[in-house]
Amino acid sequence: MRSRLFLILFAIFVFFFGCKNNEDIISKHYQNERKLHGTFIAEFDIRLENVGYSRKVAKLVEKLVYQGKNFDEYFAFTEDKFIETINAKDFLPIIGEDGNKYYNQSYFNESYNILHYNDSFIIIEYNKYYVFSSAAHANIWTEYFIIDIAQGRLLGIDDIATPLSDDFLDDMIKEDYNVNDFLRDNIWPPDTININHDSVELVWNVYTITPYSDGIIGIVLQNDSFLTKKGKAIKAKIR
Repeated sequence: MRSRLFLILFAIFVFFFGCKNNEDIISKHYQNERKLHGTFIAEFDIRLENVGYSRKVAKLVEKLVYQGKNFDEYFAFTEDKFIETINAKDFLPIIGEDGNKYYNQSYFNESYNILHYNDSFIIIEYNKYYVFSSAAHANIWTEYFIIDIAQGRLLGIDDIATPLSDDFLDDMIKEDYNVNDFLRDNIWPPDTININHDSVELVWNVYTITPYSDGIIGIVLQNDSFLTKKGKAIKAKIR
């Protein structure tokens, strides 16, 4: 059975420990640990990327993806935002069988990876993974940011693709996943879309259309007839 979670973690591993030999892309890796309320440890591992070939385009990426912040500002913002969710009442000290007190822990991982870029479009893959030591399971999320440089905006699903029928999507999903029931009547639209030079990927995150146990649902389509004019223009420019 295919596990999207393990694929994401493997991609993050390759991304973190691999080497990007491209001066057009700048990246920064942040790691930090915070002790909170005397009973909790929050560990952060965040990787950010932006273009290095144009300050104007880099500022556009900051505006659309990083909420108007540079790398350092965004890391501090993300760390503080996550810490706001930690309440001392929710994380009391853990007393082990040996009678010693132990910390509750969390691990928070984010990565932004520039997949494609040219003079017209930029595609950025975003992955988030976080887990609390007291939780039943981790939380995961995947999203693709497609930036139209000339228009200075993020493109939505409707900008890129026309709807596919739920019957078609039902068949495609059930070819790869052991899905018995969907959480909503409509399968379209997906949460996010990615375009490669030879395929289009549609992604539904956990709890969007299926239970958590099914993981992130992703299907890859070679037929691009459902792409809009703009979607086909993006695909044509990707090498």
